[in-house]
Amino acid sequence: MKFEMWIFNVSTITENSTVPHAENYVLLAWLTTILSVNFFGTIFNVLLLFVMAFHPPLRRSSSYALIVHCILIDLYITAVSVPMSTVPTFLGPTYQLPEYYCLFKVMFVYASYAASINASCLLAIQRLIAAVSPKYTEILSRKPALFFMLLIPWCVAIFVDIIPAFGFGVRLAHVNSWVAGSCIYVSSSDRPYGLIVYAVVAYFLPTVVMTVSYVLVLVKTRRALRRKRSSRLLQRRLEISRTLCLSCVWHCLTIYPGTIINNLSAEKYVANVALQLSVRWFANSFSAINPVFFLASSKLFQDGIKHVLGCRPGMKAQQETLDQVLLKKGDLRSIGK
Repeated sequence: MKFEMWIFNVSTITENSTVPHAENYVLLAWLTTILSVNFFGTIFNVLLLFVMAFHPPLRRSSSYALIVHCILIDLYITAVSVPMSTVPTFLGPTYQLPEYYCLFKVMFVYASYAASINASCLLAIQRLIAAVSPKYTEILSRKPALFFMLLIPWCVAIFVDIIPAFGFGVRLAHVNSWVAGSCIYVSSSDRPYGLIVYAVVAYFLPTVVMTVSYVLVLVKTRRALRRKRSSRLLQRRLEISRTLCLSCVWHCLTIYPGTIINNLSAEKYVANVALQLSVRWFANSFSAINPVFFLASSKLFQDGIKHVLGCRPGMKAQQETLDQVLLKKGDLRSIGK
């Protein structure tokens, strides 16, 4: 997962890592809870997909395709990447994994994390453009532009993960470490420039862009709402953007604390297995807990859940009436932006 790819002193990790026994209840509890959380996270991500597919106000959002893309990646992470990444931890860092394991892990685990954060970054940029320039929003809603925006995160993932896995700038190394999950990136040369570029491009730059974008969107939308308090378009834009902003904050909380702790006191950190596992628990739970922010902070998604589960039979009629009103105003396509 994300924290398995920090910049480490490999010799320090290998020498100072404490190896608990497989029977250790802490490790067993860690594995059980993280797999349980991701099991339910998989269910919630599937539910979110149904909400996006069948709830009209969300389906008409200008960010529809990008939000669905992010949910699909989260679904893959909870159902495939996290089990792949965490189960080998239970075997212990001294367990001899196959030589090809790290390359396999990069292609099917690390790449999905890089794609996830960059897909979220593109979504934040699209939300900013929608708030600043509706003209360009229409252009970005066209199929060629959407295809390009859906392709970019995977191109970035190939650049920052798969290509370096073959030794370009950085290389993969097997280490006896709980925090590294047996595989980490190390510099191919004596200088750490490749690792620094990797960390910035893969994680730090996207989170900064996301944070700045959502702050600007929220500020601009709130100011616009002061002038047009009855605007449903602005209210829904604010609600969706606020929900996505909370998701961005959660993303940052799963990345930065471990990085800060490791850099402030690397030796103590790698010697403290419980702390390492705690940090890994939060990071491996990002995609599973992320749907909670959608369902807890957005009335749109809450109404969508009720709609999908059939708890509000009158919603369809209400929505058809609203559609007719908006169609007369020429505002049907723009609602939910």
